[in-house]
Amino acid sequence: MTEELKERAIEGDVEAQYELGMRYLLGRGEEEDYKKAAKWITKAAEQGHTHAEFNLGWMYYEGLGVTQNYDAADKWTKKAVGVR
Repeated sequence: MTEELKERAIEGDVEAQYELGMRYLLGRGEEEDYKKAAKWITKAAEQGHTHAEFNLGWMYYEGLGVTQNYDAADKWTKKAVGVR
């Protein structure tokens, strides 16, 4: 399942990118790796995946896998809740 998920994520499947990112973020089926989580969650967020946008905002707020950046946290969180 994980290899299939990775293949789908690489091919651009937004749901697969988000799920893979969350697996890395939470250590569910993959070893916890915040940088890899940020990579895949960012790809999903850039495609407008609402949950990815929110989680990416949280990751920027906490500095998980990315450099802590409150402006980026604010940007992604606002996108997730529909404030543009």
